Amino acid sequence: RKTLTSTYRHASGTIFTIDKYGNIEINNNSAVLGENGSLIIGIQGNVAFAVEGDTTIETNKGCSVIAGGDVIIDSVEGDVSLGHGLEMNLVNNLPACLVTGAPHSTQKNVRA
Repeated sequence: RKTLTSTYRHASGTIFTIDKYGNIEINNNSAVLGENGSLIIGIQGNVAFAVEGDTTIETNKGCSVIAGGDVIIDSVEGDVSLGHGLEMNLVNNLPACLVTGAPHSTQKNVRA
């Protein structure tokens, strides 16, 4: 091919493209509004992502992380931002310590 791009178009409207640099795009925007498909990946082993640039996961609905073990959020440098949701006391939702009476922190940016 002249463009060195491979494209597979499915009858459902899903398009799978690999460009000349090896970038992969999966687009499942259906031609019929409200009938978009899902992307389901089932893996028996471990998964590791090594990314040199920024990574963004964006959804206009809810997002869940379900783990059978520990969940670790780590930042080698910089803050871990807990977002813009409702103000919450991060310790245990009590406004103050039951022993000393000291107020609990409501800071959403935490040093990693």
